[in-house]
Amino acid sequence: MINFILFLIIIALTAASIFSVFFALRLFQTGVPFIPTPDPIVEKMIELAELTSEKKFVDLGCGEGKIVRAAGKLGARGSGYELIKPLVWYSTLRNKLENLPIEFRSDDFFTANLENIDVIFCYLWPSAMKKFWENFGETLTPGTKIISHAFEIPQLTPEKIEEMGKSKIFVYRVGAQIPAEKI
Repeated sequence: MINFILFLIIIALTAASIFSVFFALRLFQTGVPFIPTPDPIVEKMIELAELTSEKKFVDLGCGEGKIVRAAGKLGARGSGYELIKPLVWYSTLRNKLENLPIEFRSDDFFTANLENIDVIFCYLWPSAMKKFWENFGETLTPGTKIISHAFEIPQLTPEKIEEMGKSKIFVYRVGAQIPAEKI
């Protein structure tokens, strides 16, 4: 019995070490750490997105793919971008078991084609949010919703702010908001 308990402790410590490496790799590669979005916030983000099976979505910096899977379960088609390959492998394997209309890409989302996307999910630090808008703001389809957990797009005014405890979810609609510098 003691050997079994020691075995479980070793497995748990190994898993924690591997998970810590993912956090460090993500921070080193992107300047943004891997921090999973809490389930209640995922549910609210999905609700605010008003997804249907006809809508296409993307999650920028999807981590382990929690939002992508939740959206896929509604029948929405989309993808998640993540730089950390083991997280993409994990998400892809999990999707093979669930068989959802989603995919995971081990790519830098700044090189993605975001035209004709209906909803963009993100949980990116302020510097990445600013760069996101500078890179994609003029090419996004009018009406595209951007749902951001915790961080604003500094160049825009949100259409809606949903407060959940200490967290905020910002909702933007491309072409529907006034640039922040004009207020």
